[in-house]
Amino acid sequence: MFTLRIATIQVFFLLLFIGTQSGFASKDPILTNSTEIESAVHTDLEQWISSDSYLKFKEHHFPEIKGSLTVAIGVSGNGKIETIFNQDNSTNSIAFFNAFSDLLKKHTFAFKMKKGERIKIIHTFKIQ
Repeated sequence: MFTLRIATIQVFFLLLFIGTQSGFASKDPILTNSTEIESAVHTDLEQWISSDSYLKFKEHHFPEIKGSLTVAIGVSGNGKIETIFNQDNSTNSIAFFNAFSDLLKKHTFAFKMKKGERIKIIHTFKIQ
């Protein structure tokens, strides 16, 4: 009886250990080449601007806005957007840029970089 209890406890801790180890494994790929990172950012941003969440946001809040928006985006090592700076805004709407920036900052990329690494990307969005 006592050995059965010990065996059960050992199996429990073994399963717990295996479960926690798989939780620490990164699910997102780690990119190291700056060309790969830039390409991944541009691809991801193009998908984001055509996503349902963005299109619903624009249609609901700014249906009349059209033009282009060039921004400098600072991306951190964990795949999050840290900074967004306006480079060129043909929409001429500060309210749209502010709301657009707030929404974009919530986006997380499907990759990571080395810890502490940051990159600045300049991207042009076509606002339809």
